Amino acid sequence: MLQLTSKSIHQNQHNTHSWRKATSALALSVTAFAPVTLSYAADKPAPNVVVFFADDMGIGDTSAYQDLTGNANKDQIHTPNMQRLADRGIRFTDAHTAEAVSAPSRLSLLQGVYSFRTPNRIGATSTRKQSMFYGERQTLASMLKRGGYGTYGVGKWHVGMQMEEGGEGKVYEGPVQAGFDHFTGTPNNFGHTNDWAGILKDNKVMRYDANGNLVNMDDPNAVEWTDEDPQNSSDPFNSIAKIQQTNLDAAQEYLSDHVTNKADNPFFLYYASPANHRPYIHGGELDGVPVDGRNMNGERILGELDPNTNTPTGIYADAYQSKHDKKQWAEELTIENGVVKDTSISQRADMVYENDIIMGKLLDYLENTDDPRNPGHKLIDNTLVVFTSDNGSAVDTEPMVGSLPDANGETSPLSGRKHSELEGGTRVPFIAAWGDNFSSGETSDELFGTTDMYATIASAAGVELNDTEAVDSENVLGYFTGNAEDGTRTKGLLYKDDGNIIIRRGNLKLIATDPDYVKSNKDKYNPEIDFADLEVIGVYDLDNDIDESNNLMSTGSATQQALYADMLQTLETYVAQGYTRNGAIPMSNGANFVGGNLLDTNNWFSHFNESGGNLPILTKDAPNFIFKDGIVDIDAITIETSKFEDKAVKNAWFIQRNGTITFDNDDNVSDSFFNVKYQLEGGTINHNESRLLLNDNSEFILDGGYLYMPEQSLRLRRDSNKFLILSGVAEASDLWLSYGDNHGGTGSKVVEFGIGDGVLILTGSEDIIHIDADLDPTNDFINFVAGSNGKLISKLTAQDFLELFQSNHLRFDGMYDDQLTGEFSDYFNVEYIDDGFTVLSITALPEPTTLAFTIPTLAITTLKRTRKND
Repeated sequence: MLQLTSKSIHQNQHNTHSWRKATSALALSVTAFAPVTLSYAADKPAPNVVVFFADDMGIGDTSAYQDLTGNANKDQIHTPNMQRLADRGIRFTDAHTAEAVSAPSRLSLLQGVYSFRTPNRIGATSTRKQSMFYGERQTLASMLKRGGYGTYGVGKWHVGMQMEEGGEGKVYEGPVQAGFDHFTGTPNNFGHTNDWAGILKDNKVMRYDANGNLVNMDDPNAVEWTDEDPQNSSDPFNSIAKIQQTNLDAAQEYLSDHVTNKADNPFFLYYASPANHRPYIHGGELDGVPVDGRNMNGERILGELDPNTNTPTGIYADAYQSKHDKKQWAEELTIENGVVKDTSISQRADMVYENDIIMGKLLDYLENTDDPRNPGHKLIDNTLVVFTSDNGSAVDTEPMVGSLPDANGETSPLSGRKHSELEGGTRVPFIAAWGDNFSSGETSDELFGTTDMYATIASAAGVELNDTEAVDSENVLGYFTGNAEDGTRTKGLLYKDDGNIIIRRGNLKLIATDPDYVKSNKDKYNPEIDFADLEVIGVYDLDNDIDESNNLMSTGSATQQALYADMLQTLETYVAQGYTRNGAIPMSNGANFVGGNLLDTNNWFSHFNESGGNLPILTKDAPNFIFKDGIVDIDAITIETSKFEDKAVKNAWFIQRNGTITFDNDDNVSDSFFNVKYQLEGGTINHNESRLLLNDNSEFILDGGYLYMPEQSLRLRRDSNKFLILSGVAEASDLWLSYGDNHGGTGSKVVEFGIGDGVLILTGSEDIIHIDADLDPTNDFINFVAGSNGKLISKLTAQDFLELFQSNHLRFDGMYDDQLTGEFSDYFNVEYIDDGFTVLSITALPEPTTLAFTIPTLAITTLKRTRKND
């Protein structure tokens, strides 16, 4: 049988070990990962964690991989501090991001979940009204905070957030709500100059004044956010040029404050550098170190010119597309023998070098600062440091994308770049060190992804994962320590680019696509792009074809074709089941609702400290979610704009477990549900309006808690609605099963008392249950399930209930009068209580089972006093 084995990559400067285990060709092992048990656990405290996440950086961008890529010294950017980290630990050659574009890749790192499981199924996001975070908002930061860590972030956020329009720039959902104690950076790409661009500082987006101080966005001294290059602008002040120093200052301040004031706790620093994303602008220096990218010969990396167009070619052809560089090419060229020699032009190399400077500053701090939790040691001895990138290079020429040896040991270029499903899009530099827990100077070709960092860091930190978090993250700490028995990624790896989705099994890579995918902005939130019906478009043997030039999809033996089919089936299974990590279950989708009118967008703010999660605002264009103070497991919420003036919610499943939610109709517009399930398990709902709660194809499940509807508000109108009562209390003035001809409903409106002791109190007077003459009783009825202890309390008399029974509007176990052998009294009991109210409940079951219970005396006034009035 064909075995999928891996090769070790041999090179000159590093020792090399390959710990990958061979896997069967036709069976993908799903062996559970054993928890990693290492010797340091008994005598060392939990490690500090630093994750450096660079932007648009390929393997070829760092000299730490030069011995593998084969880049010429004249083309290779010199990154001595990345090499310094590699000398301390281990570098990987087959590490991948979850997607070949920034935002989904960041989401997957921070949540340990593949981005195709989220509503933002493709591409990046730039919205300020929608978070990309999925599920119960468990993130790498909140997980580590659970373990006692101080959590700090700097740099590029770019996973969506919610902030107010104008004003002070208040953020309602951002890094702080995602588990960070503090965050300094930018909401999106640092070059964005929209009306909410600025410096994201905890719960505010701020801007600089002319002196470089941060002020509120609405401050009259706030300077307009600009991406004009300071060397070519009439205004010498440049916001973007100051960002990296602001980020570095914040990181140093956070670490220093933590070590001084929180000495007993470990820290987590997430440094999401905006370099080297366009625009290629920087501030000239960082902490006094000149930002001056040079090659391994000590010369500026500048590229060559096309003699016919006088424009750059080779590795800087892509950089030239930046409008900032075009200005410089036109104005400041210095050319010797066809090579650019001007020292101010090579901005992309400078941006790469910025990352190296920052990496060096962080290492300096860790190496020179005493560890308060480990006397006699520096912080570096017990800090897990990871350097990687969000996706491959944005430049698709060989030196930047990087090259790797093939099976014959020859250097071959990676194909593709950022935005590509080919290796150049997702295979990124990945270097990690952790004191003496990792061997120094190692190189490994183990296969894993940045999605796996969540579970891996949790293992190192000793934090146990919940079954609904990090559902696609595997603990691969064994790859780092050499303890492969505890860390082998047995299930392969998934990653994605736009409409394509990839699975790896050993050296084999299969690319499939969703035929429904159409690349456009509107499809970013298209629920039809579910990757449920995939078609194979490519199969590659990466050991022998690292540049993916030989598509094996239609070739190979029957055994190989069976393997490809099995890989596709596995891929489809992983997509459909909602998780890949053993022990996980599909994530519950949700966010925070903090109270007020559920359909009023002003109340969809999230406050982590108050409510324990996050909540995006409702918009007309994107799915949104609710969690806690009404936890909500949902697929999507959108706004119906054509009929109810933005007041309809559709395609949602709300689960409220605590708190108080008020439907308060102050604008006289119907609050309408379409294809919605609302499950009340606890807490209180106050429906203080004279409109409706249910509309088309919706279901309300009362399984605890208290629902109060004072004015004709429980109305099951139009089609396919159900009000299921299991436990808890619902109180309404009227229950209208239908409006009949007035609203065109055709029926299928059901009130059902299921197994349990739920109570429905109808406090209205005469037409409490409105039955239109044209209503079809086969579809619209009240049903008591056999075994229910539920009670319907109303002012209907025994005769009223008898007439409902005889007209088939009242049923027992789904059966109506003509289908039952007994009389009304054989199935139902009606008992009078105070103030003219009666209780309808089940009397008996058909033979041989019978029900025997005592109906308690219920006082409506007593029940009312249980209602919360807030």
